[in-house]
Amino acid sequence: MVYLDESGFKSHDYRPYGYSLKGTPCYGSFNWQLKNQTNAIGALYQGQLFAVGLFDCKINSNVFHFWVEQFLIPELPQNSVIVMDNA
Repeated sequence: MVYLDESGFKSHDYRPYGYSLKGTPCYGSFNWQLKNQTNAIGALYQGQLFAVGLFDCKINSNVFHFWVEQFLIPELPQNSVIVMDNA
């Protein structure tokens, strides 16, 4: 069984300002400035991470297909069953 998923992160996420109604605390729940985010796609096999790809763009079908062809397939163990996130 090979499990794969995608995730994104920012190395710097400093937000010194926010908005809320007067007299109420300001809590951040969503970062509307998703620029400069790095996205990672990777696979897990027998507890080992492999075929990791880092992309400085949004993951769409073209990026995903590129990752599958260039990163996953060359390292994929024989007779693998792939389980994707949200499968």
